[in-house]
Amino acid sequence: MLVKISNLKMPIDAGLDEVFSEAAKRLTVEREDVVSYRVLRRAIDARHGTIHFVYTIAAELKYDISCDNNNITPIAPKQKETLSVGVKKLSHRPIVVGFGPCGMFCALNLARQGYKPIVIERGAAVEERTKAVEHFWQTGTLDTNTNVQFGEGGAGTFSDGKLTTRIGDAVLDDILQEFVRHGAPEDILYHAMPHIGTDVLKHVVKSIREEIIALGGEVRFHTTVEDICVENGVLTKVRLSNGDELPCCVLVFAIGHSARDTYEMLFSHGISMEQKPFSVGFRVEHLREEIDRAMYGSFAGHPLLGAASYQL
Repeated sequence: MLVKISNLKMPIDAGLDEVFSEAAKRLTVEREDVVSYRVLRRAIDARHGTIHFVYTIAAELKYDISCDNNNITPIAPKQKETLSVGVKKLSHRPIVVGFGPCGMFCALNLARQGYKPIVIERGAAVEERTKAVEHFWQTGTLDTNTNVQFGEGGAGTFSDGKLTTRIGDAVLDDILQEFVRHGAPEDILYHAMPHIGTDVLKHVVKSIREEIIALGGEVRFHTTVEDICVENGVLTKVRLSNGDELPCCVLVFAIGHSARDTYEMLFSHGISMEQKPFSVGFRVEHLREEIDRAMYGSFAGHPLLGAASYQL
């Protein structure tokens, strides 16, 4: 039986053995009756002048128990989402335009299914992109194709790797697992405010690209799709900025919201488009020490807490 134990409040210096022992007590079972434990979530409770970690734990038991406590609930087996694979052989390799998160995961899944996708990205690989962004910050000289918006990993690569989202899609767990598989720290799987950091995220992005290539895929940087060719309502090829023409029957555009020239090209071909709501925010920077002190009080600077977060 798989159960979830919620609201398990523990001292911040408690080790996982102590956390799991407390979980067993809450279940009123012996520690040896639990096959396995897993941390589902860990949040910080900074109220009431002291600091605790609040855990949510999954425990697999050797036998069934009654769940008559609001903080102990059964977990239904997770239905693994599977991709539907067609049976018709493609006449040409699929092409993915854009190598941000959407294009990256699209190409990765296609590569794992044996389709050997070709990725077209107008910006640079993340190593070169990092240099271009640093050059812009130092000099103000903008490379219009390789910058904070364009390049391998998409705009999020340089927004410090925050992994929070307001959607509750079950696939989010799989995405975080994929990040860990490619080098992200394992604690992003359970932190309430998961965060990688640009320095680590750059290596994760590169690792995903390397897997795609190892599986027969191809990533072409510094390249833009300038036009598509449609004959009798059927896509036949794409024209690239370097003069190449690629035969094509399956084309995925994962271009984010900044590739205006590509949207104009698609619109000129009569491709139907629908506007989506767009959020605009602004950034306010504070000294970390001030926020830590405001949120954590005397615990500010504790190495187990990390940087405090808050919402305005």
